[in-house]
Order: sequence, then C-alpha cells, then structure tokens
Amino acid sequence: MNLAMLVEMAGEGGDDRLAVGRLSYAGLLDRVRRGAAWLALRPGVNVGLVDVNSEAGPIALFGAAAAGRPFAPSTTAGATSSCAAPRPGWPRRC
Repeated sequence: MNLAMLVEMAGEGGDDRLAVGRLSYAGLLDRVRRGAAWLALRPGVNVGLVDVNSEAGPIALFGAAAAGRPFAPSTTAGATSSCAAPRPGWPRRC
C-alpha cells in the first residue's frame, strides 16, 4: 500500500465526504490524477512545493506519489524573512 492507493481507495468510495477544504475525496482523486499526468510529462525527478497550507499541498503530495516521484513540501506560514526562526524562541538558521 502507498499514498496513491490510499487516495484512490477513498476517492472511489463513492460518497461526498470532504477531504481537503471544499474538495470531496472524489474531487481530490480527480485532481491528483491530473497532477500525476502533468508530472509524468515533465522532466526531472523531485517535486517541491512552497505553500501556505492550501489544497495544493495534498494534491501535490498524492500526485507526486501517483507519478512515483519524491515530494518535498515547504511552508511560508509565519516567515517574516528568508532568515526566520522555524518557531518562536528557536534559533535562526541563516
């Protein structure tokens, strides 16, 4: 079992439960399949995403898994500069 199989099982379950934001599991599966097809046409090996916790994160994660590519997420939430501390009170890494 892998991540792509998990989203396929949930998406093909047939109900309208919400998965992410306003996307149902079937809607998520549709976008994951389209994302995987798009990635399959692109050169390169790795998939990265810089985002602020949107629907794009799970779509990219599961799409990369379906395309057989590694995924590296990153978030910009709370960052005030390119040299911000990971959490309040933690040392800055520059």
